[in-house]
Amino acid sequence: MKEKMRSFAHGTIYMVLSAASLSLAYLFVKISTAEVPYFLLVFLRFIIPFLFLATVFAIGRRSIKTQSLRAHMLRILFVLIAQYSIFYYISKDSLLNATVLLNTSPLFIPLIEWFFLKYRIPKSTWISMVISAVGVVCILQPGTGLFSKLSLIGLLAGICQAGSQVVFGLSAKKEAPEISLFYLFGFGSILSFFPLIGQRTALEVSWTPSLIVFILLLSSAGLMNQYFRGKAYAHRKPSTLSTFLYLSVPISGFFDWFVFYDVPNTLSIIGAILVIVGGGSKIALRYYFLKRKQTL
Repeated sequence: MKEKMRSFAHGTIYMVLSAASLSLAYLFVKISTAEVPYFLLVFLRFIIPFLFLATVFAIGRRSIKTQSLRAHMLRILFVLIAQYSIFYYISKDSLLNATVLLNTSPLFIPLIEWFFLKYRIPKSTWISMVISAVGVVCILQPGTGLFSKLSLIGLLAGICQAGSQVVFGLSAKKEAPEISLFYLFGFGSILSFFPLIGQRTALEVSWTPSLIVFILLLSSAGLMNQYFRGKAYAHRKPSTLSTFLYLSVPISGFFDWFVFYDVPNTLSIIGAILVIVGGGSKIALRYYFLKRKQTL
């Protein structure tokens, strides 16, 4: 039991770091969308980390051999749809709502694992999902347009994010996170380049020093998000740890308030608290159920 709890704790720490990196990445997306065209921004989000990883691999003469090529290709399809959807949403609405919709993925991950992989959904996951889902609804506040076309685009990002995480979880235990990142950003760079073909205006950007810094920070945060998540999934499957991604919601809410002066209302604050409680309850409930099982 101690070994399981230690592994779970390590996975939790990595997921918290992933959630913080995710919020930072989308903060810089929000800042950059006013100056960088949509398709170009998505391309830069992939190509810059890929060039960094390719350089590291070349200097270290590391092999890029993989045992999960099909999984990488399937994952990047999910990731690309999620990225195009959430980048578009961020350009139209608040960072907080964008992060909430993207982070509906923990609600879908256990269902996808149950349906396709026949994984059992533990009681702690069900309870945590329900609490967090209530928090999500409080933040989105259905009466203000939850079921609009824009929100459905954001929800599509969450569904595709869930699919990508399930695939990622299956390959994370077979090879190092760096290999997965190399193929993710490599395939992402190739596929996200095609929408730019013939769009000369998409390249007409005023590259100020501050904008370059924001793009580099976006790429770095995106890279760290994926790296920490890979480390987490090496300890536990996605449905066990994905709830902790909800921590990116209150972090994004803070950025909305601190950077964009967009103050959340009382219901949004209650929702953010429920999201945190939902993630925290999974730790407490998991420990409780494991301890109870051991004493029976």
